[in-house]
Amino acid sequence: MNLPVDNAIEKGVRLKDFNYKNKFLDFLDKGFTGYVVVTIDGFEGIEEGVLIFKKGTIVAAIYDFLNYDSSLYGKDALNYVFNAFVCDEGVVDVYTLTPQQVDLITAFNDKIELEKKISKGDISKLFSSKYSEDLSKSFVSKFLKEHSSREEVLKKLGLEGLG
Repeated sequence: MNLPVDNAIEKGVRLKDFNYKNKFLDFLDKGFTGYVVVTIDGFEGIEEGVLIFKKGTIVAAIYDFLNYDSSLYGKDALNYVFNAFVCDEGVVDVYTLTPQQVDLITAFNDKIELEKKISKGDISKLFSSKYSEDLSKSFVSKFLKEHSSREEVLKKLGLEGLG
């Protein structure tokens, strides 16, 4: 997903140096509007999570498995994004947006929007204490089962000699 990148607050901050719990609570307290991107070297390649804030509330989430050209959106992405913040290796970028930009982003990408917005009272339930590789493994194995190889598809069709 293409998001505006012209108003960076922090760029390329190592995960080890980014106390995301304190930052997020601060963002919620101060009414932050913008987004946070976390990029990690995950289970099988680069993974990237995005949380979009509007006036101190998390309103949208995206999680990309770049090696598989596959994404999770909204509520389905939340646990993956928060899991990524406790990975050993990765970087974080933080950008400000206007409330109107957030409205446009969510209007044109409604699947990223959270049904229940995340406020200060709700966020502590999402904080992870330890990175879980199993979370990504479960997605990858499910993805591979759903996306059969070309050879498997041809075999199912009785055309295995063509591939």
